[in-house]
Amino acid sequence: MISIQTNYASTVGEQNLGVNSAFQTKTVEPLTSGYRINSSGDDPAGLAVANQFRSNVAELTQGVINANSGVSTLQIIDGGLNNISTMLDRMKTLASESASGTFTGNRTTLQNEFTTLQGEIDREADNIGLGANNNSNAGTLSVYIGGGSSLGNAQVSVGPIGQVNS
Repeated sequence: MISIQTNYASTVGEQNLGVNSAFQTKTVEPLTSGYRINSSGDDPAGLAVANQFRSNVAELTQGVINANSGVSTLQIIDGGLNNISTMLDRMKTLASESASGTFTGNRTTLQNEFTTLQGEIDREADNIGLGANNNSNAGTLSVYIGGGSSLGNAQVSVGPIGQVNS
């Protein structure tokens, strides 16, 4: 006759250890993750709301990055336009100097500087995207910042006079 001996108490103890271990893991998980809801089993409706909030935060974070990029683009354009304004002021000075009846210098030198400044203005306009060869910034600059209930509320657009939108 065959005899099988089991240690029933040991089997029950092992099973209880597994249950205890699972309970401890489930109890410690919210503490270590920092979240009250870690799985759909904790609170299915709460998890859906939390995931929507996480999605909104990610969208708005990217919106801030987009807005900062838009501001940087506008600052580059502003700096270029300031340079062009300075060159135009110099051209006005040269034209006034040349038109004066008391001018005794060489008008060819003034004309050469004037022509050089015209070329520099064209080059600067191309550099900032407002020139004949590069007009990438000549239209409307639209920046998606997110968070709006519609595209009109989630996007800011800046364009030529008469076309400024938000």
